[in-house]
Amino acid sequence: MNNIEENKVIDVLNQIMEMELSGVVRYTHYSLMVYGYNRIPIVSWLKSNALEAN
Repeated sequence: MNNIEENKVIDVLNQIMEMELSGVVRYTHYSLMVYGYNRIPIVSWLKSNALEAN
């Protein structure tokens, strides 16, 4: 693989990592915003999705 192809691969991998980390931030943020009686199952679901994306 030449240098140009390596840079393209690195760019794509960086974009994938950026999307994964933004998903973790969103799920964590949403889990902190949930209020009410049925909060616990929703928060645990959001946190498990955040861990999965991590």
